[in-house]
Amino acid sequence: MIAALSAWLLIGICVGWVGNRQARGAGLGLLLYLIIGVIGAFVGAVGLSFVAPDQNTFYALTVSSALAALGTAIFFVLVARLVTARRGDYSTRH
Repeated sequence: MIAALSAWLLIGICVGWVGNRQARGAGLGLLLYLIIGVIGAFVGAVGLSFVAPDQNTFYALTVSSALAALGTAIFFVLVARLVTARRGDYSTRH
């Protein structure tokens, strides 16, 4: 279980960091992106354990739980960016 929690935490941190890098200073800030990424990863992995309870995805690190954590973390970060976006934030900057 410790390996699964550590993996979900690492996935969330990585997704949050990438989300912050893509925002280029116009987003929520590094700390909030990391928190949103970690929350998304945990929600995805725990949600998968409710959808497929016989797979034991909550207590063990599996490919499906890692993919669910990754997908949900990306979704949460994208939604956070869309909700907080101002007009012109996604334009090409030179």
